[in-house]
Amino acid sequence: MRKERISILVLALLALATPSFAQSATGKSSHMEQMKAAAMDKSKDGTTEMLIANEKQVWDAINRNDMTTFGSFLADDQVYINDAGVHSRAETLSMLSGVPASAFALDDFKVVMIDKDAAIVTYRVTSKGMTGQGAKASESNINVDVGKSVQGGAMAGAQPTERDSTVWVKRNGKWLAIFHQDTMQHAQQ
Repeated sequence: MRKERISILVLALLALATPSFAQSATGKSSHMEQMKAAAMDKSKDGTTEMLIANEKQVWDAINRNDMTTFGSFLADDQVYINDAGVHSRAETLSMLSGVPASAFALDDFKVVMIDKDAAIVTYRVTSKGMTGQGAKASESNINVDVGKSVQGGAMAGAQPTERDSTVWVKRNGKWLAIFHQDTMQHAQQ
């Protein structure tokens, strides 16, 4: 009799627990679906395209040596990392001010929405010209000695390419770059 009561009690507990497991699994599933839907909505509402356009405007401003426009896209607490180290907003503006213009192409954009007010944008930058004889392209965000590397040496004939990523945050209704990083892609040997 005691075994029957325990068996009935176990069955009753299982019967009660099954709906809560199903509900929990459904809750997680619907939460994941909501997150995916939110990301899709950002694509539909133009956020993805706007962030890509922002990246292009930033590069255009740097290329035109328009530090006012460039700076308007940066958060006050912005951080930039390249092969020379970690740089504050002020250091970034100073470092890129006065850099000679160069031709470049931006492509292979990917946007990952972290939430409704934060996103990561990754892309490829390909240098299409010289920034000047021997000018350090790291000063223009292309991290190679263009005067030497493109004209001769391991990268001769190759176009310097890097992978960049920017974290954008929406503050007071405006999207600002809070973090940027670039990594030089080395030519295949």
